[in-house]
Amino acid sequence: MIFQELNKLKRNTIMSSIILIVFGILMVLCPENYVRTMIELIGAVLLVFSMIGILEYLSSNKSLIRYIYLTGWLIVGIVGFMILIFEIDSLYTVGVLFGAFLILSGLSNILNAFVYAKRSGRKGWWVLVLLGLALIACGVLVFINPWWDSYSKLFKVIGVMILFSSFVSILRLIWIWPIKSE
Repeated sequence: MIFQELNKLKRNTIMSSIILIVFGILMVLCPENYVRTMIELIGAVLLVFSMIGILEYLSSNKSLIRYIYLTGWLIVGIVGFMILIFEIDSLYTVGVLFGAFLILSGLSNILNAFVYAKRSGRKGWWVLVLLGLALIACGVLVFINPWWDSYSKLFKVIGVMILFSSFVSILRLIWIWPIKSE
């Protein structure tokens, strides 16, 4: 049972990294004329993911972690709705969303480095801590945002940071996963 859950976690990490890589490449290569359309697409995708998360909650057992996930999915749905309805500063909303994503990803990376990689005696576990700190710095950089003069520049910067985040996620999976026992 636990090995099935671990394999599911591994698959989810790999698939989310692949999706983020594709999404980051699309953001970097998006022409300036289509930035608004991509932002609206992000809002629609967030709404769809929110609905999937809510439906998953309805079909699951009602444990505490499921309520936390439901709260997260409701927040994602509200952000997607705000992006679709309030078009005025929607890139600001996307920037805040991805900045928060990068900061949370960095914190998760640091936690995983100390909890799993260091305790298992992996060499170079401190590299995961440095990569986590780099992700947090990228998230703060998106919050501070010196690129507000152009939507296209900010969109490309967010895309590059998403590519970096997915690269760090793949490295974390390789470093932490017990490959030797497989």
